[in-house]
Amino acid sequence: MSFFDKVREMFGGAEGKVRNVPTQTKSTGENAMGQMRQGADNARDRAGSMKQDAQAKSSGMRDKVEDKVMDGIDSAAAAADRATGGKYTEQINRSADAARRAADKIDGEPG
Repeated sequence: MSFFDKVREMFGGAEGKVRNVPTQTKSTGENAMGQMRQGADNARDRAGSMKQDAQAKSSGMRDKVEDKVMDGIDSAAAAADRATGGKYTEQINRSADAARRAADKIDGEPG
């Protein structure tokens, strides 16, 4: 007697004991797709609001960074002027002006 024969012998007559198991209908699959679409839409909406929040915060940070850079340029120009005893004031001022124009582009707005 083989293993399979023993299994048949053990579970013989089990056909009558099988319970009715409901089968999955097509509407359940369509319902799942609808839920997935709704979840994707919710995720897209949340991502959009997160992007707007990040842009608002970064705009304020760019303004602060620009101000700090401008302060640093002024400090560096003053220190260079002191170190040279005023001998190169014109050159230092031109360089500082060029640096300020470049730093003014940090926030993407003039002035």
